[in-house]
Amino acid sequence: TGTVLLAIFTASGAGVVAVLSGGRLLELLLPLALVAGATLPNVGTYTRVRWSSVTRPSELESVQALESINDEASFLVGPAGATLIALADPTAAVATGIALGVVGTLGVLSSRVTEPEGGRASASTVAGTHPTSGSARSRWIDAERALVLLAMVGLGATLNAILVSTVAVTEALGRPGFASVVFTLNSGASFLAAIVVGRMVLRSDPRRRVTVGAGMYLLTVIPFALVDGLGPLAVAATVAGLAIAPLFIQVNAYVAVTSRPEQ
Repeated sequence: TGTVLLAIFTASGAGVVAVLSGGRLLELLLPLALVAGATLPNVGTYTRVRWSSVTRPSELESVQALESINDEASFLVGPAGATLIALADPTAAVATGIALGVVGTLGVLSSRVTEPEGGRASASTVAGTHPTSGSARSRWIDAERALVLLAMVGLGATLNAILVSTVAVTEALGRPGFASVVFTLNSGASFLAAIVVGRMVLRSDPRRRVTVGAGMYLLTVIPFALVDGLGPLAVAATVAGLAIAPLFIQVNAYVAVTSRPEQ
């Protein structure tokens, strides 16, 4: 599946670059971008699953934190670097992002050593990573998981809204390059939060931690609607970043704890 998605992503991404470079057939830009976004291989998910084959259940939250640190390191470099490249050539920024995405995905997919095997551990072992987690579920989706999924859809929507609005605001204020600073502060704060959470030993119910994490993230994005100016925007981005990685870590740990290995 990953290989098929990557092929579609590569073709649609190349189409986006071709349209941008030629400046013609611009009506194709939106559908091509939609296909590229829908088929972008979810490398974060691939690597999170693969950790299960090389770590013990007791290390679950630590490796989730490590993976969030990896995510934020990518976001420290990615959006900031893309913004700087785009100042010189927007098409080159898009092409660079697509090329690096293809190379990185191929690297993950080609690693057979970490490829998970269904049923490596019993469901009780996975559930036993937390004393209050209960038994692993046989169904992938239920009301509780639907709420968690909805929360993550909201998280993804706000993260992308922050990216788009930051570019628009900094450009309107005459400082488009400052967007890279805002992205760096946002991801840097999340990076540090992931390190802190990864070193903590949390004993509370994972469901409660997801709820608290979602509430904290909601509170941290409110300042974005209230600030005016580059300085306040940078502060709001830093505050919002503090809650991103902790919520990702708790949601991914919760799903892993309540899932059978083959799921």
